[in-house]
Amino acid sequence: MKVFRRTCALALMVMMLLGFTATAFALPKGFKLSDSMPKTVECAVLTKTADFKAADGRTYILRRGATVTVTGIKKNTVSVVYKKVKGYMSVQDLVMTTCVKAYVSRDCYAYEYNGDKKARVTWGQIVYMCGRYTDKNGDTWILCTNKKGSVLAYIKKDNLYT
Repeated sequence: MKVFRRTCALALMVMMLLGFTATAFALPKGFKLSDSMPKTVECAVLTKTADFKAADGRTYILRRGATVTVTGIKKNTVSVVYKKVKGYMSVQDLVMTTCVKAYVSRDCYAYEYNGDKKARVTWGQIVYMCGRYTDKNGDTWILCTNKKGSVLAYIKKDNLYT
């Protein structure tokens, strides 16, 4: 009986976590999925707030959902234009408003955005790329979502192809 109760409690906890994950980290409405890269890269702030450092030295706080146009990228910093002001931001604060289709090239793990949970993804699975991050070891990770836009997870760039 004890084993049955523990199993039921564990199953309920997993279901709650999966439900929370799907709603807590969903892409905001208005995002599009695409089979190819858009001509201009528009991004939205994914985090609650993000620092925007203007070229003139001023720093602004952008709120979740604010949109910017990306003009360049270097490691974890992107040059952007926000309301006609040029500046810089951290790439991990942003998500593309048009997510680009990609395929998983080998069985690997996807790591939950803003969490430590991981899930197995398999060769040939379709995901949509919407962001990136370079870790302290120099490895590039791509922020991906499913077709519904309900789950965000990082997959190592080497495990994806377009």
